[in-house]
Amino acid sequence: MRKRTKRMLSVLMAALMVVSIMPVNGSNNIVAKASTASEESSVVTWSAADILAAQEGDSGLVLCGSGWANNNATDDKTFEDGFSALGDNAKAGSTKAQTDGKTAAGTVPDNGCYVKYTAPVNGELAINTKIGKGKTFYVVAEDGTKAAEVKNSTDASTYNTVKAKVEAGKTYYAYLGGATAQIWKVYYSQLNKKTVVDWESVAKPVISKVEAGADGFTVTVEGIVDEYNGAEDIVVTMLHNDGQAGEAVIKRSEGTATVNFTAHESGDYTFVATAQRLGCADKASDVYEVKDFILGVKMPTITWAENKGNGEVYLDWVNISDAKDYTLTYKVKGSDESTAVKIDGITEGDYTVKNLTVGSTYVFSVVANRADGYCSAASGKKSYQ
Repeated sequence: MRKRTKRMLSVLMAALMVVSIMPVNGSNNIVAKASTASEESSVVTWSAADILAAQEGDSGLVLCGSGWANNNATDDKTFEDGFSALGDNAKAGSTKAQTDGKTAAGTVPDNGCYVKYTAPVNGELAINTKIGKGKTFYVVAEDGTKAAEVKNSTDASTYNTVKAKVEAGKTYYAYLGGATAQIWKVYYSQLNKKTVVDWESVAKPVISKVEAGADGFTVTVEGIVDEYNGAEDIVVTMLHNDGQAGEAVIKRSEGTATVNFTAHESGDYTFVATAQRLGCADKASDVYEVKDFILGVKMPTITWAENKGNGEVYLDWVNISDAKDYTLTYKVKGSDESTAVKIDGITEGDYTVKNLTVGSTYVFSVVANRADGYCSAASGKKSYQ
């Protein structure tokens, strides 16, 4: 009787094992088993093999669409989290993610190849993936909100660790817009151990100071940039003549941060800092105005000096785009400044000095003059015998 019972249990266990590797509900969706998943762990990791393994009963990662297969990459690259791109990855089939029959681009897909994930608690989902030239990788929440959008604007493929904040109970859809994805690793980090401050209680940023220099500005911004206690980032914008003239992003700040801007014209400038958090309304600072800024004249640099013989030296310097003309100064090395000779009104970036004393060593410098009456500092002196 005991032998028969054991045999029945063996048959039952075998049947259960067969059932556990069947696709879910007869669909093309595959529920992946995470190799490090546990109730005690705050980090869950899926390798390429885990992603492709058709097993039930795991924590919410699903491959949607057909044709997913293992790919052994020879890409000698490294992802942003330090993971190597060499080796196995889960490569999607040929059908791109689609929404209502059109290529998905920041929308919730309903067809094609994509990854679906339902978060058990608040956390962060990270995906190691390859993004082709001009392509964008999206992570979109079930309500259509973009949790992540990483665009490759370079001339070659990039190897990115795409990160998205996820909320408990929400389903998220990850895919490569206009192409099919390759995924090396997915991991989920639980973030509910720290409380995220309500956005309503986060103060708008304040531009406390703008310091003008010869060629631009240093802007001081007060505001918290922290994923739990403040904004996700603060974007500082410089405007000139009613148009945007520059932008800088503060990614981390415990309260005070500075950013630098280069100006290209004189005139009036305004600055505004905007705090941002995904899914929340932006919070903009009061506008900070700088009136009557005078852009310094760039200093020319003498790049070449050549003795042409017969008391002549040819000089060449870097042209300054807004210079009206140049003033060349020269004197015998070691002599008093009062003996220096000035040549005004030189309009080109080169000049041949004549009637010099053969055998003497001369020191040359150049000043750029602008039409508004401002001039540069003198260039570094160039000696020549």
